[in-house]
Amino acid sequence: MKPELELVLFDCDGTLTNSLHGAMDSFLHGFRAVGADEIRQEEIIAWYGIAADKIFQRLLPHRPDLAASGFEAFLEHQRSQVHTVTLHAGMAEILQSLDAGAIPMGVVTGRHRSDLHIMFEHFGLHSYFEVIVTDDQVSKPKPSPEGLLKALDHGAWIADRAVYIGDSASDILAAKAINMAAIAVCWDDHADVDALRRAKPSALVSSAAELKQALVQLGASIGS
Repeated sequence: MKPELELVLFDCDGTLTNSLHGAMDSFLHGFRAVGADEIRQEEIIAWYGIAADKIFQRLLPHRPDLAASGFEAFLEHQRSQVHTVTLHAGMAEILQSLDAGAIPMGVVTGRHRSDLHIMFEHFGLHSYFEVIVTDDQVSKPKPSPEGLLKALDHGAWIADRAVYIGDSASDILAAKAINMAAIAVCWDDHADVDALRRAKPSALVSSAAELKQALVQLGASIGS
């Protein structure tokens, strides 16, 4: 019999939330606010996976003052447009089912904690998660497993009885680096399905129903 899962960890953007389009609008607003209109979307996307404050620092390396001001403008815009963000279809029900099954949940994300708080406060998500690890709490972004290890340490959980759910190859590789099961979700417009397949996740799913089935197969005791 497969052992029951002790912990279910989620990525945020592209996994729980349909938020990457809105984030780009906020980045462009932030760069415009400090007169850096020349920064292109492609340059921003190239740094996706680390927190917004670090992206401003990378793209304005010689102006830390402008980077800090740009990040504050980014956060202001995130607050103003959070109502346009949605949870991906079925994810509210997945969270409710896991909660009903008394399975601890957590989030390991490349977002900055201030940025994540804006969204989670809007959706009322904080109460679902026993542990949240954001990019400003780690020294290395995914595919480094540092964030996952911090989450495990929080509750003395073990990797082979946990699963990480994410929408990028770096999510999958981070989990596999510590022998944690990894479920790849490909419902977001930004998901690179070929890259996800190459990362060889434990399962590749395209709907909340498929995710629930994959979790059960991995040993999740999910409430109705």
